[in-house]
Amino acid sequence: MSKRVAAISIPPQADFEERHLEVYSKCPARYRYEVIDGLRGPGDDTPYLKFHGCVRKTIRWIFDEIGDRRCAQARGRRRQGL
Repeated sequence: MSKRVAAISIPPQADFEERHLEVYSKCPARYRYEVIDGLRGPGDDTPYLKFHGCVRKTIRWIFDEIGDRRCAQARGRRRQGL
């Protein structure tokens, strides 16, 4: 059984951005999602995504700091023969 894809009518444009033509030539589906449907691409950082990235970096830093301290404590105990 084949799936039917609904056709979308797009008003003709006289001008296209070079990037749009490049996206379409590489992947027509991506062109539809990004240009026609207006969905954001992976390089577009919204304030939410920037904040989310900051939170992730902070959590990673905390885990790195805790891990570094635990490793240093373990090395100190090994040196003392504990």
